[in-house]
Amino acid sequence: TALFSYRDPMIRRAIWDIKYHGKFAAAECFGERLAEAAYHLLAPTLSHFASIDTYAPDITIIPIPASRDGRKKRGYDQAAIIAKVLHNHVPFPSYIDRRSLQKVRTTVRQATVHDRAERIANMRDAFAVPREREHLIAGRIVLLVDDVTTTGATLRDAKRALLDAGAKEVWGVVVAH
Repeated sequence: TALFSYRDPMIRRAIWDIKYHGKFAAAECFGERLAEAAYHLLAPTLSHFASIDTYAPDITIIPIPASRDGRKKRGYDQAAIIAKVLHNHVPFPSYIDRRSLQKVRTTVRQATVHDRAERIANMRDAFAVPREREHLIAGRIVLLVDDVTTTGATLRDAKRALLDAGAKEVWGVVVAH
């Protein structure tokens, strides 16, 4: 689920302020709205648990990890900042896991790749869950969080890695598409 269009100049500017300028005011707004979207997205799953008279599961919130170069250059991970705000506002049990999904292959920055097939190929097998953390993912419902998606290649490969590690379900919420 994506909240906004990246073509909207105001949205694009707010995302750039977070991502490249360390201005996090918009992250608060985006995180709150993503929490609402996540609740509606996961409501059928959560209601299933209530209907069989058991507790709702903790949802594992995983921000798409920034590249090592991006984190080093900026000093922070914008998806992790947005995920933290989302976590603070979701009305269901959840926790943030920033260590189980790892980028294991260097890729070209997606923003510089304009062809859909090339974007998909660029992200193929870019993510993995370390074997020693698979038990934290196995059987879990995972909510991926990112700032922008275009073709969905990043989310798709992250989902693949999490399902390979045994995740029960993987959902994604992003600020813009």
